Amino acid sequence: MGPLPAHAARLPAARWALLYGNFVTGCGVMVAAGSLNDLVRSLQVSVAVAGQLIAIAAAVMCFGAPLLAGTPRATSPAR
Repeated sequence: MGPLPAHAARLPAARWALLYGNFVTGCGVMVAAGSLNDLVRSLQVSVAVAGQLIAIAAAVMCFGAPLLAGTPRATSPAR
């Protein structure tokens, strides 16, 4: 495979913003899972209940992100 053409080597600013947003979201998800033991101790619940809390947060993010991403297009004036 040869080198990339000059126009393909640079990502547009919108793609960098999406890349950064995905990185931040992924880090946020991993922080919650990584701090499960601290969450269990501070809330005084079982590991199963704390795991369900993290699963619910992931489901909200899974369904909420596409909905919020479509909101500006739906609310923007017609062109």
